[in-house]
Amino acid sequence: MKTRSATISVLVFAVVLSRTGGTAEQPFDYDSQLGVVEMGERICLTIPNDNLSAGDVVHLILPEESQLHIEATIAGKSPKSCSSNPDIRPTDSFYVLQVKGEKVEVPAIALGIVNYKSTFKLQDGLWGFNPQNDASWEFFRSCASSEGLHLTVWRGRPRGRNSRQTTISSRRWALTACKRSIC
Repeated sequence: MKTRSATISVLVFAVVLSRTGGTAEQPFDYDSQLGVVEMGERICLTIPNDNLSAGDVVHLILPEESQLHIEATIAGKSPKSCSSNPDIRPTDSFYVLQVKGEKVEVPAIALGIVNYKSTFKLQDGLWGFNPQNDASWEFFRSCASSEGLHLTVWRGRPRGRNSRQTTISSRRWALTACKRSIC
C-alpha cells in the first residue's frame, strides 16, 4: 500500500511539472517579439531586441490583400542598419533572415514574429495567432497613410475603419523609404 501511494505521489508531481514545464512560459512580448521585415535583395528584420540569435525562428506575415505566412530563421545580426526606413529608433537592432521554402519574388514589407511557438491559422484570407492562449485570436493588417505604411495587430478580425476594435500593437514604415528599391 505504501509503495502504491508513493508511486501515485511521484506521478502527480511529474504531471504538475510537465504542465508547467518546470518553469513558467514567458508571455508574448510585442515590444521584443514583433518587428518589421523588409524583403528585397536581402531580408532584413528591424526589431527593438538586441538578444536574438542565429537560428531563432521568425514568422513573416505579409499583411496585404492576399496574406502570406512564411517561416524564416535568423542568419545573423547585422552590424549596422540593413533597413531602408529612415524612421528607425535608437533601440532597434537589425538581423539578416534566411527564408525556409517559399520565397517572395517581389520586394515586400512584412511583420516579423520572433520565437512564437504556437500555431498560426488562416481565416477568411487573414493570418492570425493566439499569443495570449485564450479564446481571442489576433490578426494582421496593413494600411497606407500619408505618414507611411501602418502594420498592425488586431484583437479579433479587423472589420473596417469605423469598427470598435482593439489594436494590440503597431509598427510604422515611413513612405519616404519607398525612394529606395523596396517599393
